[in-house]
Amino acid sequence: MTLSIAQSIMSEIKGHVCLNLKEHNFGTLFSVVANLNTLDINRAEGQPNRAKYVTDRRLIDAVLKETPHV
Repeated sequence: MTLSIAQSIMSEIKGHVCLNLKEHNFGTLFSVVANLNTLDINRAEGQPNRAKYVTDRRLIDAVLKETPHV
């Protein structure tokens, strides 16, 4: 599965993966999709059907920083 397919699934308003229940003051703060093989992470701040996914490089930068350069 690609990151774009995962983002599409998370953004679907009929599937209720990410809920927004205003009557209970409950909603999605972040939506995160990741490829753990490549350490690619995309996140949307808020409801993913309204917010754009952006690349989050913190994990990959931390891994590269800890890798000793020979």
